[in-house]
Amino acid sequence: MLLIADKIENIEISRLFTVYSETISSMKQEYGAFRGEYAFIISLQEFLSSENAYLGIWCVDGIYMSAVRLEPYRDGYILSCLESAPEHRNCGAAKALITEMINFANDRGFLPLYSHIHKSNLASIKAFTHCGFEITGKPAVFLDGSVYASYHTLYYKKATDQ
Repeated sequence: MLLIADKIENIEISRLFTVYSETISSMKQEYGAFRGEYAFIISLQEFLSSENAYLGIWCVDGIYMSAVRLEPYRDGYILSCLESAPEHRNCGAAKALITEMINFANDRGFLPLYSHIHKSNLASIKAFTHCGFEITGKPAVFLDGSVYASYHTLYYKKATDQ
């Protein structure tokens, strides 16, 4: 089931920690154990305080399996920071989440959608392309304007617009 959060108060943070365990582990290495978790919470809170920013969470039987951010980007929106809990990979949770986020975005007129995925992240590329995204061949231009040739830009638009 898709859960949509636009405020940090709408999220059970401890459950989200399991989804973003690898990201949080990296933050712990950089900032220390407590400060790493705190940095993650502050980052999420700052993200959700942005206008029209959402966190989509794929939840089954109360277990957070995958999560992804959705926020304005160029002429549409961007899905970013897709991550699945290690024990819930390769079971279709990420694809289900992406599909439901496409529906959520479409219902609100947030299309087209974009995503930037590192070229070595074959699992994410496969999940997004399975859901109808296409690799553009253009370098990734992030929200801050930085350009990374090591990332693919993926693009999705409604079938009727193609």
